[in-house]
Amino acid sequence: MRKKFKTVSSVILALLMVAMLFAGCGQKNASTSGGQTQPKTETGNASETKKEYNGIDISKPVNLVMLFVGDKVADQDLVYEEVNKLAKEDLNCTVTVKNLSWADYQQQYPLVLASGEQLDLVYAAEWLGYFDHARKGAFHEITMDDIKKYMPITYEEQDPVTFEQAMVDGKLYMIPNYQFEYNVYRLIGVRMDLAKKYGITEIKTFEDLERFCEAIAENEKEMFAIAHEGSGGNDNFAVFYRQPNQIHLVGGGTTLFGIKYVNGEFDYDNLFNVYFTPEFAEYAKMMRRWAEKGFWSKNAASGQGKINDLFVAGKSAVDIWHIGGVAQDIEKAQLEHPDWEMEIIDLTPESFKTVSKFTNNGVAVSINTVDFGRSLMLLEKFKNDQRYFDLTCVGIEGKHWIDIGPNKFRPGPDANNFPIYGTSMWGWISEKFRRVSETEPKQLREYINSWIPDVVYPITDNFIFDDTNVKSEYAAVSNVVKTYATIFDLGMAEDIEKTIEEMKDKLNKAGYEKVEAEFRRQYEDFIKANLNK
Repeated sequence: MRKKFKTVSSVILALLMVAMLFAGCGQKNASTSGGQTQPKTETGNASETKKEYNGIDISKPVNLVMLFVGDKVADQDLVYEEVNKLAKEDLNCTVTVKNLSWADYQQQYPLVLASGEQLDLVYAAEWLGYFDHARKGAFHEITMDDIKKYMPITYEEQDPVTFEQAMVDGKLYMIPNYQFEYNVYRLIGVRMDLAKKYGITEIKTFEDLERFCEAIAENEKEMFAIAHEGSGGNDNFAVFYRQPNQIHLVGGGTTLFGIKYVNGEFDYDNLFNVYFTPEFAEYAKMMRRWAEKGFWSKNAASGQGKINDLFVAGKSAVDIWHIGGVAQDIEKAQLEHPDWEMEIIDLTPESFKTVSKFTNNGVAVSINTVDFGRSLMLLEKFKNDQRYFDLTCVGIEGKHWIDIGPNKFRPGPDANNFPIYGTSMWGWISEKFRRVSETEPKQLREYINSWIPDVVYPITDNFIFDDTNVKSEYAAVSNVVKTYATIFDLGMAEDIEKTIEEMKDKLNKAGYEKVEAEFRRQYEDFIKANLNK
């Protein structure tokens, strides 16, 4: 297994380095079909008209339904009108996009999957419960023969490791994203113009950040230092606990167990509950102190908005997210407020860096699809045809983006109506066709370039806990964890030790011991089978 990850890393590193130099260098007048055969039409009598693509009969027109997670943006319909012009000509199909709002996607996503209504392409991700939904029968199985037939470029170019990570009980239900992402690692974006206003010239440590947040809380009454909301959209746990203590989460699903990175190696032999450590208690005490100082809203637990939008709008002074997200927020804010001075800051530079699992973003085909093959063919276009990729990722040329060279583009006059790389196209984005904005913060590439040589690949990224034997207990435990994680992350617990004991008691009543025993059994079996591969 370790050898495989080193192999895929070299492939992806090569892709990334090439992309940095030549992203978006496809020529407009060159073929953009990725080498695929163009549609072939044989005309006899009207009833005998047949249309083929790569030898596949596409005579019957179909409209596919695609499920996105995220609010519908202003020009989405305009963009997909253009997509449909291409898809109608190439594949004799069109696509209708269905959006789930950020405000209630967690509740609506499983309901829509289980509704029985037509769905074809579905944005899927581990953080959206991909493995659980696949086991429940929400997605259509995808074999390698299917990929070879309907997605030949993907079959030839995408590393098999990406498909291995997406296997559920030996079967594949997703075409994973194929890009080098640091989405697991969290940084902060900071309004340095405000920091300098209060005599703070640099922010490198937690103590520096606390001083800055104190200044904001005391003096800037129209904003909060840090914006948070209670539906899992805050990253305090990652930045202020997991990363400084070199903890890597394992198992997928509910955050329960982790391992540590010690002296340049993952300590696979010591699996522990991440909430039962002395370091977690110290983290919770710091969050309580920050909450008492008013660094975020007292009503944060009931919030339903997107926290990064508040940073862009000047309602918060600190943005906590992954490198690409923080960079994107700074880019958006800079367009509206060029006088703001903003920086991306890594508060835990000594912490190990990993790339996200490929299942962090992907696309599945619903079990309720009206045309399985056409769904995969359209996904192939999104992934491997520059025309489709540009439309779905950066919008309409001249309107949402302006081509200014082989690897650069400038946001167009209506860029805000179709946020660049800002919709559920994350399921098919890759470095292969990615275009780089001239307004992209230079720190983004600087950080990524500095991290590349030291990226580590924990074998546990392929370990996914199967809750079949403890389904009811695991659901109950997950509910307890979700409740108390928010309490600790937002500093709502007055007595930390007492609240941790209260959490332990409720976990035990929910069946935690049974869940832990099953988790450890599966984990130990996995380690024995994979550690020395």
